[in-house]
Amino acid sequence: MIPFFLIALFIYVAMHYYVFRRITRDLCLPGRHRRLLAWLLVLLGLLFLAGHSRVLSGLRVIPYFGGFWLGCLAMACTVFALKDLIQALTGRQARTLTRTALGVLFSLVMVAYFNGNRLPRARFIDLPIPSLSASLDGLRLVHLSDLHLGRTNGVQQLTRVVERTCRLHPDLVLITGDLVDKDISNSPEFVRQLQRLRGVYGTYAVPGNHDNYADIAGFHRLCRRAGIQVLSNQGVYAAPGLYVAGVEDPATRGGSPGPDTDKALAGGEDAALTILLNHRPVGFYQAVRKGVDLQLSGHTHGGQIPPMDLIVYLYYPHSHGLYRRGSAFLYTSCGTLTWGPPMRLFTLNEIVCIRLTCGKTP
Repeated sequence: MIPFFLIALFIYVAMHYYVFRRITRDLCLPGRHRRLLAWLLVLLGLLFLAGHSRVLSGLRVIPYFGGFWLGCLAMACTVFALKDLIQALTGRQARTLTRTALGVLFSLVMVAYFNGNRLPRARFIDLPIPSLSASLDGLRLVHLSDLHLGRTNGVQQLTRVVERTCRLHPDLVLITGDLVDKDISNSPEFVRQLQRLRGVYGTYAVPGNHDNYADIAGFHRLCRRAGIQVLSNQGVYAAPGLYVAGVEDPATRGGSPGPDTDKALAGGEDAALTILLNHRPVGFYQAVRKGVDLQLSGHTHGGQIPPMDLIVYLYYPHSHGLYRRGSAFLYTSCGTLTWGPPMRLFTLNEIVCIRLTCGKTP
């Protein structure tokens, strides 16, 4: 972790310096204003780091505004990089372009902040599954992912998610990881709200990388107290003919061997419908060859804001939305809530409601 931390810290500092140089050089700021801007960037940069310290992370306002600054910084680097490209191609005056870039940046930040703090939208999808039995026709799944509870997302946000989920009357509630960002298993308010997430055939979850980073034992304890069954490289028959399986995340801790799809699917060979929960949107084609009808994933958040969205699109071929291979489907959620920056630009928080039917795949 130390090399990763040092590389991330270097990039973080370089982003601040890049923004500082673009503003001070292009606008020809005098020395006094340059010093004020330098100190402001230092303080804002430390705010995000302080939000991840054990001492200050309990004050939700610190990680919240620290995350907001990270979002502003990332978008500033993106806007200024586009400004530099336009300047190189057109030869226009740097001062004019920089002033325009600052105006564009302010507008984008406002839109992204508004989107990031909106109530998650309910997205409805109908999927035809040829192998589905008549008894499961019309099965309603509610897919939640990446709630990141505890550090910046509190009981109020969770309550809104739970209330909207309950109004969808799910047969199954499926949570594809990153439920928590810290151990909240001893919080009666969080436990009480999570207990309300009830599907006719149960509520199931798999751990994500942040569940492992926070405290994997606390994650399991929270799910046990909330009545959520965790599927760690295992599967269960939630109903006759309905097999729900889940795999571990590669960031797993505590001596687990990591994700094992074969082990998770063992025992579900005779199922009419097999659903696989995998926090990361990977291994879809292999899962299809092993008989999976529907894979649900998350992790990517759809990138949330530039330039992370571009990085996500390049790294994950199934970055967000619905994908199909033959008669099987993968849905990658953009995330029910946000992580880090409470901001979204080209995506929205979502609760995904999937209705399965016996119809033929078009």
